[in-house]
Amino acid sequence: MEFHQVLQIVDRDAIRKGNMGWYDQYARLDGTPNIEDVVIGLEGETIVAVALTYIPNTGSPTEDDLPWAKTIGADVGGVTCICITDDNREMVNSRDSVMIRLLDTCVKLLADRGMQQMFIDGVKGGNAGFQSLVLALIPEVTDVYIGSEYHLVPVSRSPKD
Repeated sequence: MEFHQVLQIVDRDAIRKGNMGWYDQYARLDGTPNIEDVVIGLEGETIVAVALTYIPNTGSPTEDDLPWAKTIGADVGGVTCICITDDNREMVNSRDSVMIRLLDTCVKLLADRGMQQMFIDGVKGGNAGFQSLVLALIPEVTDVYIGSEYHLVPVSRSPKD
């Protein structure tokens, strides 16, 4: 997978949906070790979703754009700038499924890196839909905190074998 494909998807999605600055968030990671902060969702070999993860004190350029995030706590990671492609009509019907799988991957990645909680920044389209997705994704969660700028949910670790 070439990073330029991710940048094309984010650029197209940001323009269509008015997500100013999202392309810049991704582009700043190009050529850095923090490119690993990008999570992609694939359907076959096609990229259908991308997200940026945030882990405090890693030196990632994402930290500069989320200065408030480090004030929440050292064990709080996050996800921001979530893009789900809508180029394919069939994708419109499976957006929730793609979002659940993408968030599940982000939760696991953050938990593996020691995060106990996570925020989700830049959620558009209404809090009710977001709450139902999180509750479906993480059954242990009985409530989802909805803040004015971010959503904070516990990260559950999968049992170690």
